[in-house]
Amino acid sequence: MSATAVSGETSKLLPRHSGFAYPSVESADGVWLNLGDGRRILDACSGGSMTTCLGHGNEAVIAAAAEQGRALSYSYNHHFTNEPQERLAAELIERAAPAMARVRFTCGGSEANETALRLIRAYHVDRGEEQRWRIVSPAQAYHGSLIGPLALCGRPALRRDWDPYLSPQPHLSPGAWHRDPSGGESLAALDALLDEAGPGNVAAYFCEPVSAAAAPGFSPPVRFWEGLAERRERHGFLICCDEVASGMGRTGSWFASDRLPFVSDIITTGKGLGAGYAPLSAVLCTEEVYAALDRGSGEFDHGHTWDGAPLPCAVGLAVLAELVDGDLVARVDAAGPPLLERLHERLTDQAMVREVRGKGFLLGAELVDPRDGETPLPEDLGLERLVVERGLAAGVLLAATSTAGDGFVADQVALAPAFTASEDELEAMVERVGETLEAVELEVVARLGARS
Repeated sequence: MSATAVSGETSKLLPRHSGFAYPSVESADGVWLNLGDGRRILDACSGGSMTTCLGHGNEAVIAAAAEQGRALSYSYNHHFTNEPQERLAAELIERAAPAMARVRFTCGGSEANETALRLIRAYHVDRGEEQRWRIVSPAQAYHGSLIGPLALCGRPALRRDWDPYLSPQPHLSPGAWHRDPSGGESLAALDALLDEAGPGNVAAYFCEPVSAAAAPGFSPPVRFWEGLAERRERHGFLICCDEVASGMGRTGSWFASDRLPFVSDIITTGKGLGAGYAPLSAVLCTEEVYAALDRGSGEFDHGHTWDGAPLPCAVGLAVLAELVDGDLVARVDAAGPPLLERLHERLTDQAMVREVRGKGFLLGAELVDPRDGETPLPEDLGLERLVVERGLAAGVLLAATSTAGDGFVADQVALAPAFTASEDELEAMVERVGETLEAVELEVVARLGARS
């Protein structure tokens, strides 16, 4: 059945927005999406969720999935292991994460971060420090929609309906980068949180080395990371880096944390690991973390139905091979800075764009009130939906988040193309982003003027 768009009135699905008519995607190739109404949309955000890092229609990955499906698509992790899972764990560590020692595969980023929380807790319990359960994390973040990961987020707009269910965790408010370019203010705030919680009660610092949805392309200054490493050494907590979006080469290195002045104790990754061809994510940990469990209880009693199943792991192996054989991580590292420069040049004259930033193929723009170039826009403007709709009208798929309602930073737009996008396609993405935000700015100015 083909459809041009599906509304809440005609669909039997439970949609995110009941009043939105969702365009139907019929097929895709490379970085292009073919809609049911005949439009051809340039995919500038890897499927919309920073996932399809190899683009659409990669024949080698599709063939690997088909071959594994014929041999064995599923087995349960509690009863068996399987060759694709074992090989993917070994190759992921060898190729991408040599400082890590063990891997647990899951299905998505939320599950990976939930698993990481369970692993953090198990590590401390098995070491006889049951009092350690507090997780310090930046407030302006997104770690997933499950209750555990959602508690790591300090954003009121995301938490307000769910607070009764969420564990009370300490959150580091953004010294926002505009006010704290050195990182010193954030370190002082971290010290205050540690003192309030009691350093001996803190289990981990949970963070994104380069932020994705909540502040795309942002990373704290090196002084903050150095100070965090020193405090880990002094107080004995773990550092977990959420690289669900930034991992697997998106920032120009296998993991964004590779460029930090310390080795993470735990890393979560996803999105680019399955590359949109299978639901697949992973939790990686150091030998020290694994050894605590091995010498302690000897078990990690946690998991989900599809964890480590052979079909998604075979897809992960094929994705990893494509990244290695195509030298795509190095390509992102080389192409990222000029892409950022071109995006900055294209948006520099737009009054609504306060800042353009990013690493590799994870770029972000911050949108503010065009009348003063600084104040966040009113939440009720619905900027997220407006950007997506005007983007589709301009022939480009973008990701946007209405973060102004959180009270920390203004609204955000992300650009996260596939690693395989050609130079011409990258140029077209930048131009269409510019056209989109010009159209959005005109509409925003008109709406704000009507309120005056």
